[in-house]
Amino acid sequence: MAAKEIKVLIADSVALVSSGTALVDNAGDTMHEVVASVRTVTEIVGEISDASDEQSHGIVQVNQVLIEMDKVTQQNSAMVHQAASAAASLQEQSAKLAEVVGLFVLPVLSPPLSLTIDRRVECFRNQSWQVH
Repeated sequence: MAAKEIKVLIADSVALVSSGTALVDNAGDTMHEVVASVRTVTEIVGEISDASDEQSHGIVQVNQVLIEMDKVTQQNSAMVHQAASAAASLQEQSAKLAEVVGLFVLPVLSPPLSLTIDRRVECFRNQSWQVH
């Protein structure tokens, strides 16, 4: 009887070992799948990191361009103010010059400026104009 019980125990042990081996094999396959999935996730995270770095670099470049555009805009604004100031000064100077030149009286050597161009040309040809 003891041999029979030992035989049954050995058979049960062999069955349990076979079952354990199958479980270990399944666990090994599962572990390989987990490792492969972790590698895939690692690659995806690396790609996301690279894309984020590129975006960050692009944002820095856009920021630099915006800063440069702001500087140029400010320079243009300053030049517009300078040009307006210069134009006002020239207008003032030309008014003073016209006033000073208006003091001089010259003999009439040409038709009056108030005549039209055609009339002035005609007067030059005929040398006929009168002092007004």
